[in-house]
Amino acid sequence: MITIGPPPRPDGREYRILSPQLIGYAGYRQPDGRVVDDPAHLEITETKTRMGWHGAGTAFDIPPAADLHPDEPRHRFDVPADLVLEVDITHPDYDWFGDLGLKWHAVPAVSNMDLDIGGVIYPCAPFSGWYVSTEVGARNFSDENRYDMLPDIAARL
Repeated sequence: MITIGPPPRPDGREYRILSPQLIGYAGYRQPDGRVVDDPAHLEITETKTRMGWHGAGTAFDIPPAADLHPDEPRHRFDVPADLVLEVDITHPDYDWFGDLGLKWHAVPAVSNMDLDIGGVIYPCAPFSGWYVSTEVGARNFSDENRYDMLPDIAARL
């Protein structure tokens, strides 16, 4: 599904959603410079913190969506927790896997890409998709620049 906002105005000002996805997990910089939780969302988490949002500091805090409006200051829109479908990550053979407390939001909704239709650019065009089987486990939880869970999982195997 896609929602398409207006193209940029003649003066170049535009509507835009600042978040890379409508639902994503926060990343937090620690005093020692390390980034915990989801480093991919560190910059947008810091932007939303400057806008007045303060997460609980958990591994799966969902920051608000934020937009850019040509005539108004940035807005932030808190996402009600009961509207976010999340899936607990477990393993059929390893009961301890559930003890890791991993989960992921069920529907990716990319919100920071332009849509180009016949040369007309629409900078506010969030769209939903689906996750392929390897994306969450082999990328989001495994990459060193994301949650980096492989060392913890390997230690338990």
